[in-house]
Amino acid sequence: TGTKVMFIKNDRQQRYQNGTLGVVVDFDKDNMPIVEKLNGDKVIVLPDSWQIKSDDDKILAEVSQIPLRYAWAITIHKSQGMTLDAAEVDLTKGFGFGMGYVALSRVRSLAGLKVIGLNNQALQVAPFVVEENKRLIQKSNNAIDALNKYKKEQLEAKQKEVRLRMGGLEESLSDDELKAKESKKLEEKLPTAQVTLKLILEGKSLEEVAKVRDIQLRTIIDHLCDLLEKQNTGLIPNPSPKEKGTESSSLPLGEGGGRGLEYEILINLAGEIINPFIKKNKLTKAKINDIKEDMKNADKLKPIYDKYKNEHKLVGVSYEILKLIRVM
Repeated sequence: TGTKVMFIKNDRQQRYQNGTLGVVVDFDKDNMPIVEKLNGDKVIVLPDSWQIKSDDDKILAEVSQIPLRYAWAITIHKSQGMTLDAAEVDLTKGFGFGMGYVALSRVRSLAGLKVIGLNNQALQVAPFVVEENKRLIQKSNNAIDALNKYKKEQLEAKQKEVRLRMGGLEESLSDDELKAKESKKLEEKLPTAQVTLKLILEGKSLEEVAKVRDIQLRTIIDHLCDLLEKQNTGLIPNPSPKEKGTESSSLPLGEGGGRGLEYEILINLAGEIINPFIKKNKLTKAKINDIKEDMKNADKLKPIYDKYKNEHKLVGVSYEILKLIRVM
């Protein structure tokens, strides 16, 4: 109690942000600190998390802690990126170009800033920055000269094109352009596996979907596994029942019929990947069931992958194949 502290993360509820200062005034029944900010508001500070995610939104690493740091004093380097309510800045030992700028620009206003020392290096600008600034000014002037050569109608057409691409103002867009934009917005809101499903139902192969979405094929196969798993558990209801008289697909795993056209398309795509693997390794149904049983009893796929690659010498075994065996 009485400790000066600084928040080191932006709050989702916007009660504080990275750099907000305060004092610990008490602790709640769960022993979480209660911090009084400079404006008098009090906040119960709970642990928050920092995450590293992959391109397909899987959490690769995570750390959780109370987002506070002692704030009796910090170095200028530690202050980078923060927004401070108030600061007392000592630049008598400032070294290196730009340090003074970093320190002074942390504070919201001059009212919250007190400079208690300065040296002749603290506010110097690096020579290469001065030169780069001159180069950028020249490029800007060249761009103005180039734009002046276009007619007004040509510039407006270019501006409209950029505006549409950047998702900006919509006036003067045609009906077709508006529909295309709405379609893109809708697609962006869909979960990533559902975007993959939409492209599959349009008749694209998994390789084509990967190319269109500019992601790796193994990620698309992960989406396929996810979609099949949700179909099997009923999390994705299938609105298109199987037509009478249609023969079910003959696949070594799973059943290709009885769940509607959407399910058949997904199961057939999975079969195209997994059937050659099964034939090449002459896997029996019993052997496949052994692999499934091993996966039931394992927390991670790596030991299963190592077992069937090294001990059983299966040709072409991969994490994607194992995932498909698990869901089919």
